[in-house]
Amino acid sequence: MKRFLSVLISLLLLMSPVFAAENENALQPVRVALIDTGISPVAIDISRIAEGKNYAIPDRDTADVLGHGTALAGLILDAAPDAILVPLVYCTKSANGTIVQCSVNTVAKIIRDAVDAYNCRVINISARFPKDVPELRDAIAYAEERGAVVVASVGNTNRTEPWLSYYPASYDTVIGVGALRKDGNVASFSQRHGVSIVAPGDALKVVNPQGYTTTASGTSYATAQVTGAVAALLAESPGLTPEQVRDHLFSNAKDFGPDGYDSDTGYGALR
Repeated sequence: MKRFLSVLISLLLLMSPVFAAENENALQPVRVALIDTGISPVAIDISRIAEGKNYAIPDRDTADVLGHGTALAGLILDAAPDAILVPLVYCTKSANGTIVQCSVNTVAKIIRDAVDAYNCRVINISARFPKDVPELRDAIAYAEERGAVVVASVGNTNRTEPWLSYYPASYDTVIGVGALRKDGNVASFSQRHGVSIVAPGDALKVVNPQGYTTTASGTSYATAQVTGAVAALLAESPGLTPEQVRDHLFSNAKDFGPDGYDSDTGYGALR
């Protein structure tokens, strides 16, 4: 009799719309928008790459010809191997070798599309603009409202232009990521504005479009590691809001330097 009741209760739970919705949500892999240079299907497992779009050259596919996006994709999947990456190309190279990059207004549209058209819970952005543009600000607010966590690099010009604040990293709801050197200190190139958290970004081992290992440095690579951590967290706890995700990351960061938040390290190092 007890076993019969136990089985009956289990069946009723499985039939419950609430249980079914939560269970279905928990089983869905986290979709990550990679607003970058594309992803190489040679270097990255194609089962982890969803259909995206090339906004820079619309009649071209999303295969990476510059290498930056592929390197980030590998770092994201290192931390969140079950994530689904959506390549949304904002920068690429034309047939004659010219770099083609989207305007800030187009990047704002890409952010909205990442939420509405591609159903992404996490948005990784390496694009940086040196001023606050209303269209970009509104797109970031829209992503927050729709439950998407935005992670962006703070920039690499601290040596030459230390006064600059880059957007979207400097918006309050964006997780702005700075870079650490191998010795654990903040890299001299890493911007000191808009920093929420820091992660390794110096001479990292990354994959190139041909699938070979190379090294790279920059706040973009630090950002990809934070994005991976966010995707892994949401895979375990899909009900978290963007604010709760930020609170979790910041409260668990390794504080160093001045106690509490500071402009160089934000809330501390990712862990």
